[in-house]
Amino acid sequence: MTSGDLRQRNVTAAFAVLDADGSGVLDRTDFEKLSGRVTLALGLDPGGQVATSLRAAYLTWWEQLRADLDTDADGRITRAEFEQAFQGEDPVAYVRQGLGKLIDVLFRALDADGDGYITRQEYANLFAVGRLTPEEIEAGFRQLDADSDGRISRAEFLAAVEIFFSSSDPDAPGVAMLGLR
Repeated sequence: MTSGDLRQRNVTAAFAVLDADGSGVLDRTDFEKLSGRVTLALGLDPGGQVATSLRAAYLTWWEQLRADLDTDADGRITRAEFEQAFQGEDPVAYVRQGLGKLIDVLFRALDADGDGYITRQEYANLFAVGRLTPEEIEAGFRQLDADSDGRISRAEFLAAVEIFFSSSDPDAPGVAMLGLR
């Protein structure tokens, strides 16, 4: 698989996860639904600070994507429009710019005990929302746990997200984050 093929596959997979209602386009309701599903999967109080911050971070990312990618200004983003965002010269910069706040809030929500790490179970709770099998979730966890200490640090998590959208190495931690191999 070429670098372009790998990136294309991962961006297409990310689009499928974000398309919460399966309509084939992204809109604000997809990000609202996804934040609700994550809130439920993580056992968060829907009216609590963490869930509110999570929802706000998802909607902030939606607004940025809409502003950057909704080329026909119809309030929806097609898969082609979404894929275009990650085809630029520096997809890592785009990931950091767009997903930075969401990743930070999501990591804090996942890290239920506040120790600075995501456990296998905390990771599984999140990725079950993406309709992954337990085997895919475990494989993804092992790949992201770069130092094999049985937990994922904030740095490992952020690096994995960046790698997912940008790497040309099929063995790099993160490329199989959504269960793809």
